[in-house]
Amino acid sequence: MAVQVFADGALFGEVYGETPQVIALHGWARSSRDFGKLFSIADENRPALSGIAFDLPGFGNSPPFDHNVGSAEYAELVASVISSIEKPIVLVGHSFGGRVAIHIAAIVPDKVKALVLTGVPLIKLSNPKPKLSYKILRKMHHYKLIGDNTMEKIRRQFGSSDYAAASPAMRQVLSRVNSEDYRPTMTKIGCQVELLWGENDMTVSLAVAHEASTYFKSVNLTICRGISHLLPTEDPVSLYDTCVRVGSTV
Repeated sequence: MAVQVFADGALFGEVYGETPQVIALHGWARSSRDFGKLFSIADENRPALSGIAFDLPGFGNSPPFDHNVGSAEYAELVASVISSIEKPIVLVGHSFGGRVAIHIAAIVPDKVKALVLTGVPLIKLSNPKPKLSYKILRKMHHYKLIGDNTMEKIRRQFGSSDYAAASPAMRQVLSRVNSEDYRPTMTKIGCQVELLWGENDMTVSLAVAHEASTYFKSVNLTICRGISHLLPTEDPVSLYDTCVRVGSTV
């Protein structure tokens, strides 16, 4: 494995082998290291995969964008690198990386042989409204009855752990991607889509996978028993086997 720089320094990636077979995109607040086990599997039955695991901008070694972006802008950046790869690849996306991956499959369909998605929040099954107390405090901030520092503490209290841990710039990205609708893009995907889901994923439930499967033209759902949200690190063998299967048959 070697760390390389792509897209004029906008992307860092861990490169395994020579000609890439698999491109892997990690989840929110994660990094390319999540796929170390996937690319390290090598025995007499499972030859090592070649490929690139990217650090998406704002995570790992890759610098953040200098402006507010959504998953489509992330996809355009990664697609610019994939476009230079001669042979079509299997594109793996975990969680946030899967949001990026479906856009890539739509941008450069001739370069994506198959799409493997795991734990990706592609569908909103519910849209909980902000608590009344938060709405009141937000309104008070709007009228300058609450200062910016106090409002920042309130956002941390009411927001998700991802939101609380993110920098102000990355919070804008997180808010934007959480409001995106991926269904129009999902219906455009023509390649084989593999949904590989942890049975015990409490972050993005199996119900999301079942609902998302209705939007893809060619899709297969595999449930990994006893596995939760971080499937790339918990069950890299199932991920490996899926990548090899779709890579060799599509």
